[in-house]
Amino acid sequence: MNHKIIIALLFIGGIAWQQAQAQVNISALDTGAGLFSANNEPLLTLTDPNWTVSLVSSVGEPPGGYPTGTTYLVPNQGINIGDAPYPTFPFNSWVANNGTSCWITYADPQNPDGWFTGPDATYGVYDYRLIFNAPSGGTVTVATWWSDNEGSLYLNGTLEGSSPSYSYAVATMANNLVLNAGVNEVDLVVSNDFGYDQDPTGANVEFFGNVTVVPEPTSVALVCLSLAGLLAIRRRKA
Repeated sequence: MNHKIIIALLFIGGIAWQQAQAQVNISALDTGAGLFSANNEPLLTLTDPNWTVSLVSSVGEPPGGYPTGTTYLVPNQGINIGDAPYPTFPFNSWVANNGTSCWITYADPQNPDGWFTGPDATYGVYDYRLIFNAPSGGTVTVATWWSDNEGSLYLNGTLEGSSPSYSYAVATMANNLVLNAGVNEVDLVVSNDFGYDQDPTGANVEFFGNVTVVPEPTSVALVCLSLAGLLAIRRRKA
């Protein structure tokens, strides 16, 4: 039995356990929260650690391929596709990222062969999902979102509000969302309308309210992985 391996696994498991137990305010679960600097350049990561995305339905294969669950941050400068009048599409059509939240999408927008590169005549419905634990429950005072195109916000399966097709530029709000004491699920179901070329989709969500939450479940999975490694080593010794 290699004691260095055991120490490493315990160290990783300890960090993961601390992360799993770290309580934060609900605003820390905004899309892309804290991941952009003052000049809107991405920090450390190009993906959101809390939100996932899946494809509900589609007519044709979506540009950029099918979602894998990972949500990618969309940089404010957009993607230079080389054709006027959209050298940095989709900004300024979309409301800009800020220090509170930023846009996420289902495929890497920095990949020139992905995300929205045409020709695109597909219609897709995407489910942007957040799962978190609110140990004491509580109420989210306001949930604000933008989406491309229309989006419906659900809390634990209950529809809280819907936005119009141009909601990428106009905010939609739902007030006084009552959380379960325990695990909660937020789904923003976004319909991307039929397009021609350069027809991206994305979501941007912000929460307001003094609610203490625990992000789920990535850190817990790391703990389980570390414990599984320890058990495997003990069995090998036996």
